Amino acid sequence: MQNNGRMRRELIKGILIMGMGLLVSCGSPNKTYNKLPLDAIILAFGDSITYGYNAPREASYPAILSDLSGMEVINRGISGEKAFEGRIRLQNELETYRPELVLIELGGNDFLARRSENLVKEDLRAMIGEVKVHGAIPVLIAVPEFSMTAVVLGMPSDASLYRELAKEEEVLLISNAIGDVLKHESLRSDQIHPNSAGYYQLAESVYEALKKAGLL
Repeated sequence: MQNNGRMRRELIKGILIMGMGLLVSCGSPNKTYNKLPLDAIILAFGDSITYGYNAPREASYPAILSDLSGMEVINRGISGEKAFEGRIRLQNELETYRPELVLIELGGNDFLARRSENLVKEDLRAMIGEVKVHGAIPVLIAVPEFSMTAVVLGMPSDASLYRELAKEEEVLLISNAIGDVLKHESLRSDQIHPNSAGYYQLAESVYEALKKAGLL
């Protein structure tokens, strides 16, 4: 029974990717996808914001997204992780969980360490390619560029590399979801992390974006 279920998921995965390819070839500016099956696996891949730092595990955005969507959302966030570190571990995560969709949220720790945006962009590009090779759909979650001014003023805005990369790789981008949370003191536990209420809003933003794209 498990083998039959896995074969069915792999077949559906292939259909989803074929549909995505047709949409991309048509150059659709508003990217839409085939709806994921209810037994699809979603992999939330990222750093402390994916992990749910400073909040109970059940309050993390992947846990809330699972509640909202009714789907299995696996939380593979690691606090403090940089993009190049995520790039190294992604293949193993894909082979372990075999997701239909992968949410990629990385870059914040790179910005804090003043790592080159070009290097971050290429790490993310490699991850998008790895997800596609494994037959899953990559979705990019934009992260604010944590400059000292933005942090002090509480006005974070997405780093431009995410929009550029999403356009170049023709993948779905969820923009401003994190920044919109961190702009409000009531939704964050510190200057760069949401609190439980903030994670809930982040999950809602991700859910609505996936729904609008036709995935949910």
